[in-house]
Amino acid sequence: MKKIPIKLDSCPIIESVFEIRFDSDIDREVVFPLVYSAIEKDFQPPQPLQVLQIPENIRSIDPNLQFQPSYRLVSIGDPNVSLQIGPRVIVFGFTRDYKGWEAFLSYVTKYLGVLEGTKVIRSVQRIGFRVINFFDWDIFRKGTDLKISLAGKELPLLDTSLRTVFEDGDYKSTVNVINNATLNRPLSVRVGSIIDIDTSTTHCDEFFSNFTRYMGKAHDVEKSLFFSLLSDELILKLKPTYQ
Repeated sequence: MKKIPIKLDSCPIIESVFEIRFDSDIDREVVFPLVYSAIEKDFQPPQPLQVLQIPENIRSIDPNLQFQPSYRLVSIGDPNVSLQIGPRVIVFGFTRDYKGWEAFLSYVTKYLGVLEGTKVIRSVQRIGFRVINFFDWDIFRKGTDLKISLAGKELPLLDTSLRTVFEDGDYKSTVNVINNATLNRPLSVRVGSIIDIDTSTTHCDEFFSNFTRYMGKAHDVEKSLFFSLLSDELILKLKPTYQ
């Protein structure tokens, strides 16, 4: 079994997200005002998202829209920290400057306490921990042992997207690997590869009492899967620190 680092000095993470989908006894249109009033001192004014252009009566019954956030909030103290809120979803996000799992967990824990106090959540249907990693090269050619063959012949993989799903007990991980991705930044545009892993579970009983365990398990599953995809040479290049 491959040894898992506790951190990487050359961390490839460009975005990390923790999503909570929930049921509520509160009307859908009331959820955002209730949550926002409890946290507004910490965030810039809300940014409406495109889903609001669709009538609420359609959003509430369309399975593709029911759990879409309606507003995005950016932290006053850190523009890399965001919170997205919808009638039945809360999404915590770190972008660009990933500060590590402990910092991310601390951020989520702080606002989950506030969220619990609003009483908008009756029960949690699903949680998901998603991490997007970016590399400045073709990840199929350097850095992983991933290969795809057709009729016994290895494909050239010049412009390839690979999607697959792994299961680990109650947790399911959807993995997307893309070797011709564009990363747009305010001062630069980079072309390279993405490894995108979304680890989720629908087993979320007594969520607020157990969220640290649920989040920790999702993080451990995602992290183990990520490193299993990488070659030993690439891990060494990312400057790992071990326990």
